[in-house]
Amino acid sequence: MKSIIVLASLLLASMALGHATYTGYSGAPGTLGTCAGTCHGTSGGTITVSGFPTFYTPGQAYVITVAHNGGSSIDNFNASVRAGTGSTNAGTITSGTNTGMYNVNGETNGVHLTTADQESGTFTWTAPSPGVGTVKLYLAGHQGTSVDGKNTDITLTANGAGIAEAGSVKVPVQFRLEQTVVTSHLVMRVDHPQAPAHIRIIDRSGRIVARSVVAAASNQAIVWPLVDNRGEKLAAGSYFVTFATPGTLRVAKFAVVAR
Repeated sequence: MKSIIVLASLLLASMALGHATYTGYSGAPGTLGTCAGTCHGTSGGTITVSGFPTFYTPGQAYVITVAHNGGSSIDNFNASVRAGTGSTNAGTITSGTNTGMYNVNGETNGVHLTTADQESGTFTWTAPSPGVGTVKLYLAGHQGTSVDGKNTDITLTANGAGIAEAGSVKVPVQFRLEQTVVTSHLVMRVDHPQAPAHIRIIDRSGRIVARSVVAAASNQAIVWPLVDNRGEKLAAGSYFVTFATPGTLRVAKFAVVAR
């Protein structure tokens, strides 16, 4: 009877802690599915991803943090980054704190926890150079025991359209920059867009520092005084301005120089 109890205890420990060995389940196209969704557990996990940019700079490295917001520690996660909606890797992932790489059929540049039951883990994603347009980060994670722990499935999108060749971007007629080197303000010309347009100012890390919405059919010059959403003066350096309408995204680059 005692040996049966010991065997059962070892089996439960293996079920709860062994899933850091699961690889190839990030949910990206071409993978086996999600390690957190099709094998075990229930929905409602609290795993979060931070550091993945909204707009990436080709060749730049971004440190990605995977953590949990409440609930049990992270039993395991699988993650990879793909170009567009296909199965081709976008950029390169390298391991970091508490993480390791894996190379399996369908997921040749994946990352996961090296040891189960971690509070967080990090890895570095280096964006493709030259850029490949839209990329997607896929992550599937699991918390708690294999039987009733919580699952999280995440897909994040980063756009890189036009950033690699910012000087030659074909910005549509309805939107243009009056200058690309500025000291006190940026002037953006909007000429009768066919639909409401969203304008965003983005720094090199991918952080949106300012934004504006322009009504359809507007004809105006927008003067932005180089102040971010918190009212702070923008530091000198390179920035991107994006112009988005339904089905359209254009990116142009400008530089802020010290006064």
